[in-house]
Amino acid sequence: MLETGLYKKLRDDAGVSTWVSGRIFYSRMPKDATLPAIVFNVVSTTDMGYTFQGASGLRTKRIQFDSYAKAYLDTISISDSIRTILESYSGTLEDGTVVQGCIVISEMDFPYEPGSGGYIQRRMMEVDVIYVDS
Repeated sequence: MLETGLYKKLRDDAGVSTWVSGRIFYSRMPKDATLPAIVFNVVSTTDMGYTFQGASGLRTKRIQFDSYAKAYLDTISISDSIRTILESYSGTLEDGTVVQGCIVISEMDFPYEPGSGGYIQRRMMEVDVIYVDS
């Protein structure tokens, strides 16, 4: 499954690990999570074509990566570390998913949010991942 492969790719990367030490979450972050952290989820999935034999198996998933930290510049550094891994990536993920390519679509800062120990900064990045559904 693409999400599992992406999780492992981020978790095992030294650059990402420097910032979040494995604090990468699917869909939502636990309320008491230590920062900084990454949350990612699927925004949309699109089949990329059909033949007379049926679905081609080529799909695109738009994945949203949210970087959370107490300091604004840390959210930028976390987002940049994700970009470094995925921008123009192609290859086979650890779970066996074959990725044809990744395209960074957008990045955006959000207003700070109140947290349990002060304010939290958030930066969002959307990446289209083109892959073969297996």
